[in-house]
Amino acid sequence: MEHILNGGASAVRQAPSTTCLGCYEETTTGPRTLAGAAFFNYTAVTPEMCGAPSSAYVYYGIVCGGECYCGNIIAPAANGAIIAPSPADCSMPCPGNAAEEKTE
Repeated sequence: MEHILNGGASAVRQAPSTTCLGCYEETTTGPRTLAGAAFFNYTAVTPEMCGAPSSAYVYYGIVCGGECYCGNIIAPAANGAIIAPSPADCSMPCPGNAAEEKTE
């Protein structure tokens, strides 16, 4: 599951928070939901930590407890991403701030 946030370059610089656009489940075929840059930190990930290096992109997402992905488009369902059936399917504490959530 990937938790997608909208926070392009201007939004990241101008606002302390971003907007959650939902949780997306990736299929095993097709491209990643966000196919731009990727980086990993399994001990201290937070939405802010992922958002800062992703500021050149429109969207960023957190996956698997410490994977951050960025992109300018969200892959359509036909290409591998579908909206998760329930918000409960995509919430767990972020290692860098247990009050914030990420996805599996």
